[in-house]
Amino acid sequence: MNDFEPAKQWLSEANLELLLQQGFFVVDDACPAKLFEALLQESTQLQGEFQQAKIAQGGLNQAIRGDITRWLRTDDHAGSLYLTLLEKLGHHLNQQLYSGIRRVEAHYASYAAGDFYKLHRDNPLNNQPVTQPTLQHSRVISTVFYLNPVWQATWHGELHLQDQQQHWHKILPLPNRLVIFQSDLLHEVCPARHERRSIAGWLRRDEHIF
Repeated sequence: MNDFEPAKQWLSEANLELLLQQGFFVVDDACPAKLFEALLQESTQLQGEFQQAKIAQGGLNQAIRGDITRWLRTDDHAGSLYLTLLEKLGHHLNQQLYSGIRRVEAHYASYAAGDFYKLHRDNPLNNQPVTQPTLQHSRVISTVFYLNPVWQATWHGELHLQDQQQHWHKILPLPNRLVIFQSDLLHEVCPARHERRSIAGWLRRDEHIF
């Protein structure tokens, strides 16, 4: 399997049904081991370029969100491969569900022990009329890929996610685990007892803005 085949494997018939019925699904061992290791290494090497993450309104508020991030770029060695995977995921979703996805974006994220991200929606108005659209309103599908080399359940740091039937799920940030969910679902990142690394990504309906 080469680095660009997994995106199609993620969208099995069962996972597509889960995405439609409950709004999310989880894939373990999502990427080839070499790509996972390269992403973890690159994330660590780029730590000096990470910046405090902003909330939706564009400001800094560590009472809401405590992670630091660095956007993936096409000139990143490993990051560019992951962006290609997300692009292929968007292509397959467009084929299967006519999702209207036109581009992707993603960033490395690091949560120090004790950090969190309070309840929010990546796109609170998904599939609703928007009179004054923002960049946030173009998000269709959200993804979280976990880069932790090891994880113990007692470290917590779960993704706490509400599905379309208002049922809550806690998803541990296990190594090489990918969560794919609709961007209008309510979710939060629970505090962890250990550093927590990931890649957050979004599949969007808008074009690039230069």
